[in-house]
Amino acid sequence: QEFIAILDQVKANNLNAVIVQVRPSADAFFDSPYENWSRYLSGKQGIPPAPYYDPLAFMIEECHKRCIEFHAWFNPYRALVDANKNPNLTNHATYTHPDWFVKYGTKKYFDPGLPEVREYFTKIIIDVVKRYDIDAVHFDDYFYPYREGKTEFPDYKSYTKYGNNFANKDDWRRNNVNVLIENLSKKIKAEKPYVKFGISPFGV
Repeated sequence: QEFIAILDQVKANNLNAVIVQVRPSADAFFDSPYENWSRYLSGKQGIPPAPYYDPLAFMIEECHKRCIEFHAWFNPYRALVDANKNPNLTNHATYTHPDWFVKYGTKKYFDPGLPEVREYFTKIIIDVVKRYDIDAVHFDDYFYPYREGKTEFPDYKSYTKYGNNFANKDDWRRNNVNVLIENLSKKIKAEKPYVKFGISPFGV
């Protein structure tokens, strides 16, 4: 009811698209084969809506009834809002692949320098593009987080392993973002050429 009321207001204001977050912290507002149901749906991760429905399918359907585009917003690399508390189930990537993550400030992030992390995230996005009638894939305005004072983002292990061909760490980090975006863009367009792909224009 809340979402329908929002859409009715969107329609009344003559807007033609909504951007809706569907993957807040390596979890899902949809029936994903790779990640658990988000705790923001029920209060506890892994519990589907009851009575069952797929929130993403519902939101897309309601948007399209009103000729409103649905842009699915994914957070790429945020894993834990509080790095010292892990409310995830034991099948979550933070448990099954602890080497994929780094703690920085108060949060825990996927390490963008790892090819397997980029492959994992790409797999999640393409699964949604294939199975759901979304109109666009959208990311927030960050990949690497904002700098925490003078503390360096702790990706020295992946830089040591993969950064040898770059003049400095900043160039390597930028390339990690470029590789993800280029590969993902090509795969989205190969699957459904009409699906838009964009990022908020401000990045770290």
